[in-house]
Amino acid sequence: MATNVQDILKVSIVFIGEELLKTPDQYTAFSDAIDTEVTIEFPNVATGQFQGNLGSVRKIELPKERITLELSENTTVINIEYPRYESLSRLIEVTGHAVNNTELDSSSSITLRYIIDLVYDQTSGESALQYVGKRLFGDFKIEIDEWSLGGGIGTLDFNSKDGRWYLQLEPRFRDESATKVFMSLNLLKHNQQIPSNDTIKPSLDTVWGNVHKIIPIIDGRSP
Repeated sequence: MATNVQDILKVSIVFIGEELLKTPDQYTAFSDAIDTEVTIEFPNVATGQFQGNLGSVRKIELPKERITLELSENTTVINIEYPRYESLSRLIEVTGHAVNNTELDSSSSITLRYIIDLVYDQTSGESALQYVGKRLFGDFKIEIDEWSLGGGIGTLDFNSKDGRWYLQLEPRFRDESATKVFMSLNLLKHNQQIPSNDTIKPSLDTVWGNVHKIIPIIDGRSP
């Protein structure tokens, strides 16, 4: 059965346990370093509070490059929308500038997530709800009043030498009539040192490569 990756929707790098660009001076140095148009949304600046707090999110956008930084207390999310593989180098570069222009404790450890969200076409002739349900849970039965499996969505997790993987599959927009499948692949890495460009790239490459390996595996499972 043929499948086609229609759109890579978003690629994200998430720092859990670390807020980047905490001060005006750090933001200014970052803005100067990236050398591109920047728009900002800092909800607390008017009150003199620059650093994030519970419930607040500061956003830095690079609109020409579809890159966004979302900064909040103990979390930083840096993502790029609709990227090609070649665009990942710019995401890594921007992430590196954010790290390098933040005063960080080099001995501290953080948790990192690398996430790819995409949509792919499947040609089973079924809805995506039926397609996902049958391939993930086709052998599962509940012996109540002759119930039969009509469909499903799923989040699976796997352990590996690279870290812990989370795989999410569901119909696009959770529309029961949709035929396109939304897939999110997430690599979680605990107890990491503050990353550099050289350590971010291999992790992103691994997630990117595995996305394209998983789709034919799911697609090839007998319903």
